[in-house]
This record gives sequence, C-alpha cells and structure tokens, in this order.
Amino acid sequence: MKYDRLHPYTILINLKKLQGFLAVPILYQILWMIFGQYGLTRNPFIFNIFLIVAIVSYAFIRYFSIGLKCDDLFISLKKGIINKREINLPYDDINFLISERNIVQLLFNCKRLEFYSVVNDKIFRDKIYVKDISIKKILSNSKYGDINNIIHKSKLLSTFFVIMSWSNFITVSLVIVPIINQSTKILGEEISNKIYSRIDMEKYFIAVGIPPMIAKVAYLSILIILLFLILQTIRYGNFKLISENEFFYTRSGIVYRNEQWIKKSSINAISQNQMFITKLLGISSLYFHCIGKQRKKSEKNLLALSCSNTEIKDILNKIGYTDDYKYELKSPNRCLKNFINVPLIFLVISFLISMMFLFYKSTKILGVIFLGLSLYLIYWIIFRIMAYKNTSISYGNNILKISGYKNMSLINGYIFKKNIVKISVRRNIFQKFSNRCDLKIYIKSSYGENFTAKNLDYEEAIKFSKNINSMNA
Repeated sequence: MKYDRLHPYTILINLKKLQGFLAVPILYQILWMIFGQYGLTRNPFIFNIFLIVAIVSYAFIRYFSIGLKCDDLFISLKKGIINKREINLPYDDINFLISERNIVQLLFNCKRLEFYSVVNDKIFRDKIYVKDISIKKILSNSKYGDINNIIHKSKLLSTFFVIMSWSNFITVSLVIVPIINQSTKILGEEISNKIYSRIDMEKYFIAVGIPPMIAKVAYLSILIILLFLILQTIRYGNFKLISENEFFYTRSGIVYRNEQWIKKSSINAISQNQMFITKLLGISSLYFHCIGKQRKKSEKNLLALSCSNTEIKDILNKIGYTDDYKYELKSPNRCLKNFINVPLIFLVISFLISMMFLFYKSTKILGVIFLGLSLYLIYWIIFRIMAYKNTSISYGNNILKISGYKNMSLINGYIFKKNIVKISVRRNIFQKFSNRCDLKIYIKSSYGENFTAKNLDYEEAIKFSKNINSMNA
C-alpha cells in the first residue's frame, strides 16, 4: 500500500515556519541603503531572489517528502529529505487522535490531524495536514472502527450558555453596559450645561479625561464578545460523545466537524467544571487529563460540553469510576469567612467610594463606575459562598474525588488512586494562625497538573493525606 500525499496546505505551513528567514533580505536591503553609496555593500536584489527561491523550494521539497498510510495494524508516516525515516504507530499504542480545522483550513478543504502516543512514559507527538478525511475513515480498517454508541449529546441552547460562561458575558452585561449608559447620560448633561455656559469644550474634554470614544470602545468590546460567542457556538455546536469498550470519541461543529479519539486506559483523571451560570442551570463540562496532553481546561481536553449529573455518572462509570466514597473531608463552618473576606472588604470600600462620588454632581461618573464594580463584587461573594459549599475531598476503593475552585470556576476532580503522584499540604502565614491549610493532589502528567482544596482543617488534612499514602503504598 503506497503512501498518500498530504494536503498542499502543508506548503503554506512550511513557509510559515521559515518566515524568520525573510528578515535576512530585509536587513540586507537596509544595509545596502545605508552603505551602498560608499561601495561597502552590493545590490541585494540577486541575493534576495536566491533566498526567496531557496525558501519556497524547501517548502515544496518538504511537502513531497511526507506521506501518510493507514492499514489494519498501523498508521505510518514517511518523513525526511536526506535522512528518510518511516514511523509506524500501532493503533494499540496511540492514545489520542485529533482531527480539527479552523475557518482558514475550511476554505482550503483540509484538516489538521494530530497524533499522541505515550509508551513507557515516552511521548510521541506529530501534526500533519490532510484532505477532508474523518477519524472514522482512518480507523475503519482497524479493530477500533466501530463508533456508534452515543452517550451524550449537547443541546444547542445549553452549548450557548456554556460558551457564554467562558466569556464572562453576564459580568459584561450586568456591569459594563449599565456603567456605559449612566456615564453617557451624566456626561451628556454635563456637556449641555457647559455649552449653555459658553465654556471652551475642547479644554473641558481634556480636563474631564473621559472622551466619548470610551463608550464606543466599550460597546465594540461587547460586539467582539458576541462574535466570539457565535464562532464558538459554530465550533462546538452539535457536540456528541460516543463511548465504545476501549475508547471515547467526540465530535462537534455545525459548519465543519472537529473530532477527537481518546483511549480510556490513558485517562488519569477527569475534571468537572462549572461556572456561575452553568451551576444555576445544573450542567457541567468535563475535561480529561493524561500524559502528553495540554494543561487543564484546554479545549483539546474537552470530553463533554454540557452534561447533567446523570450523564456525568454514566461517563465516569464507563472508565471504572464509582461513587462508593468511604471518607469525606469538608471545609469547616468557621472557614466560610476566609472564602469571602477579600471580596467583602473590597465591596465595602467600593460602595463607600461610590456613595461619596455620587453625592457630588461633578464626580457622578466615577460614582457610577464604582457602583458597577460593587455589583461585580456581590457576584464574586456569591460565587465564593458556592465555592465554600463545594470544597471537599472524598475517597473510595479505587478513586478519589477532590472539589474546589480556581478563579471563577467550580472544579470537581475524579482521580484513580494509582495515578496520584504526590499529596501536598500547604499553609501560608495567615492560615497558620487559624489552623487552616490547602491540600494539593498531583497526578501523572506532562505539566505537573494538580487539584486543590482550599481552607481545610490542618489536622484533618494531615490525617487524610496519611490515609491516602498508606492505601497507595
């Protein structure tokens, strides 16, 4: 079986990798313009033409030197111009396959195909550009070719809400828009008064320091967020998760299709992520963690987009996770104040400042801005209360569940005990006085990934970590 040639889009990628060499003729041209009149340099025209021809020739030669072949046992890659080599990847050793495209690649009718293989903790990664070929077709000749059992399908509306939570659109709508509206009204009144008072408006705008362009920029930022929502909905719409005996397969995209194939045995942990709006709606996103993949919450780690608690339980059962938790450690009641102290202090300060500014007509704009900030701080306090209620650690026969938060996202991590690398109990100077600590659990990964539960009782956390270490031993 002969090798298939890659998509010609590969030539553009090769040229992009060599774009740094284009700085050489530009630099040569500058030197000639400076020193050419003194006879110190020659006209760079011939040299520039030679360099450009060499770069383009290399991109074409490299394109013709790469080939792809898929049979019933291997995915084979042929590479090399002088030192030719052939890479044979058995299907059993491939941990992930990713097939995706962006808008530009859609125009060229090609896809980016990525391979991830981890054998004896050695990682092999490669990326090639092929014609519009699906993962199903690549695996059709192998024992993994049967891909039919759908266990999760995201509805378009829930997909939109999840993507909205990624962009913090609610914060923008609740805080920035009212600020813009009120600021515009106040500024308009001020400008009218100044006009009637025959004051030089140019000097006044400079003195106020808030030109009307700010409002336009703010509204433009909202339009950019809306565009982001639309593009991401097109990318992740019609998201499906398919489960077979040995692997998961995800598929998404309304205009174009993105696919991902993940071997279940390579998954070291799964994290459940919820933002404020998705928590209220009772839906979550699932991400998988394993050696060789991206950092936490990367779009390439997405396993399920908007699933219910029942679907989450079903997905976890597919890879052997059970909820037979025997011991649970929660953040004590006295620690609630530690979750909300910082946003509460900022809220009081922001509210007092806003009242002070609103009292004087000349500073109403600043008062509205600080009042809008107070709304966001209330939202932050509500989230921190949710984070306090979510913080806990549980373990059963084969898994450990750790729940906490990061930034403005609630996180539940499900980890196989055999994949725990290290447990760390840490305290800062303030936690020492209140007998609190943060507990971190590190898993097998390429980037030192960890899950954290904050503001736990110190003695209980030490006891808990010793129990886990003894069970792993």
